[in-house]
Amino acid sequence: MIKRFAIILALTTGCAGAQTWEMLPSLPTGGAAKMSGVGATLNGRIYVLGGTPWTGGGDGTVFSMPFGGSVWTEELSFDGIGPVISQGGGIDALGRILIFGGEDTENPGDSGKTFEWDPQEGPWHTLALRSTSAPLRNFAYCTDDAGRVYSLGGGPGEWATSGNPNSNRVERYVPQSNQWQVLTPLPVPCGAAAAVNDGLGHILIIGGVSQTGDTRLTEVQQFDVGNGTWSTAAVPDLPVAVSEARAVRDANGKIHLIGGLSGPMRGGTTRREVLVYDPATQAWSSGPSMAMPRRGFAATLGADEYIYVMGGDNDSGGTNTAERIRPSACPVFNTHPTSTTIWRGSRLVFQTEVVGGGDITLQWERDAQPLAEGPTPHGSIISGAQATTLTLTNIQPEDGGIYRLVAVNACGSRVSHEAVVTVRTQVPLPITWSVIVLHPSYAESSVAYDVEGDIQVGEAVYDTPEYTSISHPTIWHGSAGSAWDVTPPDSQGGAILAISGDALVGWWWRPFQCYVNGHWVTCYYQRASTWNPAGMHSYPTESGWEYHSMADTDGAWHVGSVTTDDASGNFYTHAYVWRGPTFSPLDLHPGSLASKSGLTAIDGPHQFGWIHTPFPGPVQHAAMWTGTPSSFVDLQPVGASRSSIAAARDGQQVGFAQFGATSVAGLWSGSPASFVSLQPDGANSASVYGCGEGFQVGAADGSAYLWAGSPTVGIDLGAWVGPEFLASAAHGIDVTADGTISVVGSAYSAATGRSQAILWRSVQTCSPADMAPPFGVLDFFDVSAYLSAFSSHQAGADLNNDQAWDFFDVAAFLAYFSAGCP
Repeated sequence: MIKRFAIILALTTGCAGAQTWEMLPSLPTGGAAKMSGVGATLNGRIYVLGGTPWTGGGDGTVFSMPFGGSVWTEELSFDGIGPVISQGGGIDALGRILIFGGEDTENPGDSGKTFEWDPQEGPWHTLALRSTSAPLRNFAYCTDDAGRVYSLGGGPGEWATSGNPNSNRVERYVPQSNQWQVLTPLPVPCGAAAAVNDGLGHILIIGGVSQTGDTRLTEVQQFDVGNGTWSTAAVPDLPVAVSEARAVRDANGKIHLIGGLSGPMRGGTTRREVLVYDPATQAWSSGPSMAMPRRGFAATLGADEYIYVMGGDNDSGGTNTAERIRPSACPVFNTHPTSTTIWRGSRLVFQTEVVGGGDITLQWERDAQPLAEGPTPHGSIISGAQATTLTLTNIQPEDGGIYRLVAVNACGSRVSHEAVVTVRTQVPLPITWSVIVLHPSYAESSVAYDVEGDIQVGEAVYDTPEYTSISHPTIWHGSAGSAWDVTPPDSQGGAILAISGDALVGWWWRPFQCYVNGHWVTCYYQRASTWNPAGMHSYPTESGWEYHSMADTDGAWHVGSVTTDDASGNFYTHAYVWRGPTFSPLDLHPGSLASKSGLTAIDGPHQFGWIHTPFPGPVQHAAMWTGTPSSFVDLQPVGASRSSIAAARDGQQVGFAQFGATSVAGLWSGSPASFVSLQPDGANSASVYGCGEGFQVGAADGSAYLWAGSPTVGIDLGAWVGPEFLASAAHGIDVTADGTISVVGSAYSAATGRSQAILWRSVQTCSPADMAPPFGVLDFFDVSAYLSAFSSHQAGADLNNDQAWDFFDVAAFLAYFSAGCP
């Protein structure tokens, strides 16, 4: 009962298919019916072999036509074989058209010969006969993947009786040995069934007439070619009993049961209908019906993926017509969209691959509603709503939801996996900032590269007794006076480039003894190293690499680059990972895919940086890895000539891409297609060096700059350092749980003629309307500050965060101002 219900459900919900059969030129028989022919495909032609009408000598006729042709050609007949009816055939492992069995109508009870039919010679080699136990008529036939030809069941068909039954005999021809093998018999004896190779290691025997001829069968019997066993439960039964049909596996792997006879025994009706079995869903569905009813006809799959049917009985004396159909493959998703979390303002890209037959219509949906091309009411832009690649530029919180792609063709519809999109929103951009100069008084210059909580790290440059203008690794705690040189006692200096938790990473000048001018002296190599917040220093002992540096850390894995040279002065650089706490090394250089490589950032399971393409003419490309050399992914945006990743945090990557002669500061979200420019409107140049919590920091036109995922949403931090400083740049950013934003970098002082480390920190105010000192009081100065920010479209004046500066923002400011400070 369950099995039958599943079949009925499949027929009511399966792919009905809009493709149709198309008529071909009729076979050139002079109008006589072509019945009991064997269909075959060989060397670009369709063949119909044997059966009626016979030639003058009583031999079966043969016709052929090339794929896409419009004229049938009469070929050499079955010369000397005689009037044989109900033969079988196939293409064997030796590439021959094999014809076997059937009954000689001039000598009833005698089997037709087994022979090779050759397009140039006609009947060629006579081959071994089946055993005498094999029925002469109404046996099913097909070929397995090894090119062995099967004879299955057979007998009187619907004229069978208990005294003259249909058979369960199964024999298989092995062309290499020219022998027929006797196999395990059919579980259900039958005649006039259809047979087909399902392409999955099985032979299917479909329908037919029962052993004693009292009923047509719905049974589908499956033979496992590998172990030689039969099953009657592996494939669902037919929804209707059919005999004298033909079965063909299409190019999509589906089984088509075509035509045949149904209805009362010895009084049935020839069918036009087609039933389609999909092994993937294990269900039968209705396919397009033929233009003409047929049974006992020739059928084959062409190399052009069309199913061809020729001739057959049609309850009206038979036909010499032919028709074909190219079944559409239902859409199949080779790649699906995957769930992601993305920051507001970023570019979301879903890339899928869909294959299938015919024209495929695509439609992306969010929360089961179709997406429309173009701008959305909330500020994002949708492109590719009816394509395999969907892009949302300037994504907003309203774009969050469940995404899927619906693909439809003539076969039916398929839906991709669902992908949940979560849009993270940055903390509100403040208008007010404090600026702290971190530059220590003893240094010639300084720069802060990274910040976490109350710790800032970087370098300060000053002379040592042995060398001039040497950088020294430096830790700050929010003031110039807190500057702490953590150069190891036996070193000349170094730099700290990044911080995460208790790990501070960079490089130091490691001492070693070298022989110079006849005596031993102390020399130094640049080597990767770590510190902790207490200033304790440690380092890996790499062999085979002369120079290296750690550029970033997640607290456990440290990433950077290692370099060595050869006797000819050629330098070799590899992307490198040191895994804590033992500095276990991992070389991520992607072999022949790159001439050089380096790491600059780590974020979750991914490592980022750059590669140089192979020689000749190496070019720098932005790159991503996931812990192995083979995981390398080229992140170069389409159309760019060069690119590189400078930093990565919280699912975003920043760096540059060069288009033509223009180098563009940009933002990625894990793929080449996600790249967006951060170049502010009107800026001639921009660079981005760090990111975190959905923000990006760098410089625009020589002034430190903070972005919030978009070229139109940002703050000119350089404006806060005062007129003494002529240029500035931001390198690192940290956002604490209370929303305080800290940014570090450097600024060039005209008064001192040196670059000085700078800390920018957002000012906590009593209200969004508290925009000017004295903080904690709402007064005229706050109104003036807001109007100035509003007129210059500063991000902090966009109080409803819709990237538009309008009445609603003014109304929000007035509401905050009226509410006062708590």
